[in-house]
Amino acid sequence: DPADWVNLEKHIEIFDAAVHLFSKTAMEQATAVRAVELVIEAMREEEQLFLEEAADLVFHLLILLKSRGYSARDVFEVLKKREK
Repeated sequence: DPADWVNLEKHIEIFDAAVHLFSKTAMEQATAVRAVELVIEAMREEEQLFLEEAADLVFHLLILLKSRGYSARDVFEVLKKREK
């Protein structure tokens, strides 16, 4: 549910700290690494590790979005437009 993602962003203050703590390149690299790790775990069919990597990717994606001035809501708006 998109509302869950938006609520997640509102309630986790660490996003703000992370945006200021890491460089743009470091955030981009961390997001890329998490995406690759998720695919690896999907291929290995290790369900718990897959979920953990998915959580890591979502976390890093939200930080990356925030660093560029966007939020999960913006992503869901793009997805809504694609449905039409």
